[in-house]
Amino acid sequence: MKTPPFLINNSKIRIVSPAGKIKEERVTPAVVWLEKQGYKVELGKHVFAQHFQFAGTDSQRLEDLQTAFDDPETDAIICSRGGYGMVRIIDQLDFAEFKKHPKWLVGLAILQFYIRI
Repeated sequence: MKTPPFLINNSKIRIVSPAGKIKEERVTPAVVWLEKQGYKVELGKHVFAQHFQFAGTDSQRLEDLQTAFDDPETDAIICSRGGYGMVRIIDQLDFAEFKKHPKWLVGLAILQFYIRI
């Protein structure tokens, strides 16, 4: 298993919502805190989307997570929250770029069963 590099000042952290929907006021304090620590924070395009109980449609959630996986400049991915929505998209993820450029994953414990690096 490859260990990603430790986060340093200006490391890029992406926040995505691959499962349940979340309100902006729940995420904003985390963004502010992370930026004060010296990190660059980028939100997924659909972080605050809503589709029934999910943070957007399956394809929107998959797009945000796949984009974060594929970006070689992203150093860590934080999920705004977990839930059943992740199970609905996990089989569609492509791990090829993630394996080339591993990154820290926060809130994606289910992925340990899928990633074999």
